[in-house]
Amino acid sequence: MMPKQWGFNRSWAGSEFVPGSGPSAWVGTFRLPRDPHSIGPTGEYEVVHLNRLGCPGDIDLGQTEEFVQALGRGYPRATPGRLVSLSSDPVSGLLMVEATASDAGGELVVWTPTTEATHHVALVGLSDLRTLDVSGGRVLFATVDAPGAYSLRVEPKR
Repeated sequence: MMPKQWGFNRSWAGSEFVPGSGPSAWVGTFRLPRDPHSIGPTGEYEVVHLNRLGCPGDIDLGQTEEFVQALGRGYPRATPGRLVSLSSDPVSGLLMVEATASDAGGELVVWTPTTEATHHVALVGLSDLRTLDVSGGRVLFATVDAPGAYSLRVEPKR
């Protein structure tokens, strides 16, 4: 997919999301003005990737907010069994993970950019929810109760 096909929106994020692998991005550095790999409308003196650069001299112009937001969505770090469905919205923080496990006792590990104060966690077929607050969000740990389907949902509180 060429950059101009997706531009500055988050539609590409879902197609680039490999379940269970976490967010990833190609980060360009040391590019010249008019770089054909630069994303979006760039001027004579700006290269736009995850990190924007001013030219000449590779002047740090900060990060591209649209990329930061898409790459900052929640994702499963470890999923026991087989992942069935995964949905993650970087705007609302909504995260849904559905999977099946052949054995009980496995540990689901999820990173989310949300907090306990703003988002509720719902479990089905999982127990022993533990939370580790980290910079920019939290890591959730839950144990698979029994063989079969399980799910975790992180959603905004109402």
